[in-house]
Amino acid sequence: MSNFSKPLAPPACSCLPKYDRTQHDYTLLDAIGQWQEQTTASVYGWHHLNGMGPSILMCNAIVERIVDCAHHCKIASVQELKREMGWSDADQFGGEVITLIQRHAAPLATPFVSTPLRLITSSTVNATQALQVPSLLNTTQAGLSNVGAPVPKRKIRVVPVGRKITMSIQHATVPVQKIHHALPQQQGKRM
Repeated sequence: MSNFSKPLAPPACSCLPKYDRTQHDYTLLDAIGQWQEQTTASVYGWHHLNGMGPSILMCNAIVERIVDCAHHCKIASVQELKREMGWSDADQFGGEVITLIQRHAAPLATPFVSTPLRLITSSTVNATQALQVPSLLNTTQAGLSNVGAPVPKRKIRVVPVGRKITMSIQHATVPVQKIHHALPQQQGKRM
């Protein structure tokens, strides 16, 4: 037995679904490429940039992973960048990469889109006619409660449909919540 313990495993990175790159993704890819060349030249000198290329600072796989994670909004801090990339220079250059991501990544999609409502014209439905429909419903005279204004009992027909009970008034069918007391012949039966 040895006295050495296993090193802790790094936190797992996200599993990202496949996607088609958008213009924002290509813009971010170009911006990271330009930043990579400028930073490599300033840190290591032009001779290393010309000899080894910008991948001395960050390999192409990390650049691709940054674009993929930015597309899925997985990187918002240096800690998340370190977790997703495993990039050794994340502490030194992570803030600059986060700034590039925030500047060039696609904007977040809003969960709700506000669409203006269409105006109701007089040729379609008159607003006062639409408001009068609920007033045709009766509660008290038909033995129903919590529905609307009085209607003669002869105009209401209660039809059980499966587990729901609907109420038909002339040619309109309206669902009813609780009308057990309106059906005296079925009081003993369970619906």
